[in-house]
Amino acid sequence: DPPAVLTVQGNANFSGGQLSSGIDFNNNNSNDTGEIHVLGNVAFAGTTASGTQPDLFFAGDLTSDPAPNNANRFYDPTSGQFIANGVGAQSLGGSAARVHSLDVGANSDLRLTSAVTFRSTLLVRGGLTTDVGFDANGDVSFETGSTVTLAADEHTFERDLTLDGTINAAATFVFDGVQSGILHGSATIGSVRVAKTSTARSLRIANAPSLTGDLE
Repeated sequence: DPPAVLTVQGNANFSGGQLSSGIDFNNNNSNDTGEIHVLGNVAFAGTTASGTQPDLFFAGDLTSDPAPNNANRFYDPTSGQFIANGVGAQSLGGSAARVHSLDVGANSDLRLTSAVTFRSTLLVRGGLTTDVGFDANGDVSFETGSTVTLAADEHTFERDLTLDGTINAAATFVFDGVQSGILHGSATIGSVRVAKTSTARSLRIANAPSLTGDLE
């Protein structure tokens, strides 16, 4: 059965309480993830994640901030994904921007306006621009046809990175995962650093990327 879908013609403001899914919407004794499709902007300001999270499609901007009276109360999902499916310019940011998984659609030109943490995957099929570095804890893929412009800052990757799009990056790509990471693709990027800690880390290079900066 298809997932249950809630469509919001305007904006979606989550300013308290909890957001959860995993409910048997279709009465078939299964836990449906569910989807929320927002045609406007999305703002989190104090709502927390509880259990399984829905997939959230947004056509406008998305911001995530703590509750005004409680800096420790913010949306920090451990499931579900954000899908930027607008046409043209969109943005994602906020002082508490935590994302489980993000999919940037082919028609979206998304700007990350703050230091976003990705618990899981980042998939870019359209445009992505960053104002500051991000922290990705899952696989990252800049797909063929994507255009990615990264700030001249440190962007950290815990797992694999695929560079098949057009990459404009003077950034430093830091691989800090416990397991070996793989750098795929033949794009030209800035510098690459493999984090040096007491836990052994390694990076395997596939294809033939080119660095304008340093390899450390």
